[in-house]
Amino acid sequence: MRIDHRLNPALLGINARQHLFLGAWFNLVHEHSLDSYRVRAMNPLNILRELQRMCEPPADENDCKVVAAEALGILDKHPVIAGFAEH
Repeated sequence: MRIDHRLNPALLGINARQHLFLGAWFNLVHEHSLDSYRVRAMNPLNILRELQRMCEPPADENDCKVVAAEALGILDKHPVIAGFAEH
């Protein structure tokens, strides 16, 4: 879970419920979030970009493996790319 430290309730003048909502929203839409419940908008290009970004230093090997497995699943299911699997 990614925590945005700029979401300080005292500075923003928000209550605890609003703070929880903003934190959850941040995790669902943030470009670099690894939250498994985020909006699924991965296509072959996006997943390869994410994999490349995940493997750059300081890379976490376990996170790289998770994203690599997700990438393989997306690439295997893509109708155009799957047709070239034998090549």
